[in-house]
Amino acid sequence: MRVDYKKFPDIPPHCQLNAKPNRPGEFQVFRENRVLDPATGKKKTVRETIGIIKNDQFTFSALWLERQEHLKLLEEVEQLRKVVGNDGLARTKELAQVSEKVQNQIQDAVKEAKIEARDSRRTVFPLESIVIGALASALSGASSCSDICQVINNNRDRYSFCFKNFPYQEMTHDVVYRAFMKVNADRFDSFYQDILSPMIQATPYRIISGDGQAIRATGLSEKEDSSASDRAYMLMNFYDSTNHVCLAQKLIAKKTNEITVGPKMLENLDIRNAVVTADAMSCQVGFVNAVLKGGGDYCLSLKGNQDRSWSEVSHLFATVNRDLIAEYIEGVDLAHGRIENRAVSVIRGNLLSAEIKQKWSGLADGCIVRVRRTVESKRTKEKSVEDNYYISSIPPAETAAERLCSVIRTHWAVENKLHWVLDVDFNQDRIQAKDQNYITNRAALNKLALAMLEHYRYWLWEKNLVKTLPTIRQMQMRCRNFDEALQCIACSCGRTSKIDPFWTSELTLLGRGKLIHQI
Repeated sequence: MRVDYKKFPDIPPHCQLNAKPNRPGEFQVFRENRVLDPATGKKKTVRETIGIIKNDQFTFSALWLERQEHLKLLEEVEQLRKVVGNDGLARTKELAQVSEKVQNQIQDAVKEAKIEARDSRRTVFPLESIVIGALASALSGASSCSDICQVINNNRDRYSFCFKNFPYQEMTHDVVYRAFMKVNADRFDSFYQDILSPMIQATPYRIISGDGQAIRATGLSEKEDSSASDRAYMLMNFYDSTNHVCLAQKLIAKKTNEITVGPKMLENLDIRNAVVTADAMSCQVGFVNAVLKGGGDYCLSLKGNQDRSWSEVSHLFATVNRDLIAEYIEGVDLAHGRIENRAVSVIRGNLLSAEIKQKWSGLADGCIVRVRRTVESKRTKEKSVEDNYYISSIPPAETAAERLCSVIRTHWAVENKLHWVLDVDFNQDRIQAKDQNYITNRAALNKLALAMLEHYRYWLWEKNLVKTLPTIRQMQMRCRNFDEALQCIACSCGRTSKIDPFWTSELTLLGRGKLIHQI
């Protein structure tokens, strides 16, 4: 029976009607197609049901509609293939696979650390979704609550495509703030260590620098009339300059200082075969004992806070026979409008008095150091000489002066590559919160993002994927692209066997044709 197309214009062409004997007025709409039978190799006729006509109303079959949707998707894929090519489609598939594994890694770390502390009955946004969004946002330098929710909301479709169960509701800055405020700082540190561990390599002669950092917007320390309760919060950081990561951080309570916090942090750090450096505030007996107990060596700045030790060390350099002094002359530095020369002098620690050697463990087998800086202004030709003294447990070998020169210079990486970058590129100095959990967790998020950017930029440079080593600011600009931020997270987490790599041998770095698991 033929179809009356004037009455039923929605029915596709070349269709026929089949009356149902048991259902008067109801007709099956079908179409016959000739297809190849793979079993016999011959063509056969196959009937395809399009829908039914009942009470003069046509209704499409659900199965036929699904088939048409599938064909439409295949057509769209083919059109997309013509535009982006096969490589583009492969990258899209790889992006989905990488996204799933990144999400699983973050979820496992969140669950293992047990950092979720919110009421499950009122939780709309899963914590792992907030953490993923915050981490991807921090990679672009957007680390405030407003910036995080803005980045997530602007890329909500991308997040929903890449991550399962990512909430589609619009996120507010209050949600982000309350989430980081509710998370216990110690448990978030466990999550931090889990994600950070693949980026730490056990290389010999690691240099770990300890120093405190103020978050200025959290207090009024710059004002002369500020009281003790109004001081800015301080963070004690230990920075591994060899791996370019912050190994640990601790918020310094307002009734304590670096002197008491530093040794306790060293108890939980792996400092074996590493040299630990610190400024004069941390030059304390407890700090020295903690370093030696952990299996490391120390090199600490010595100033007026240790008056007796400083006086004896400076006097020894002024009176000892020159034959007992090993010297190393560093190259001339012509930067910043000045001509700077550094001379490093080393004396065996066993020449000190018994009282000083007994006070500083390891110093009898170590050495004392003097760094003399001679600075000449290029414009005025004025010269100035400055002497700085250090104590160290490093044995006084032939190359001790050269090695100690490198250690002392590298100590400033904690200021130049950590504190300065966090304040300038991550705006950490502008955190105005008072909640200690929030401050600590926000700072840890920034440090984690910085470590990932450091690792990723060196990886790109070593693999000749960039002509020159990008700066942190340039990497942040790259990571404004969500795909690039995802690559950065995945590359950082999949470096070592401590955490299973995200990539198999068949999966390549997105769009670059380089195996990422073979680092």
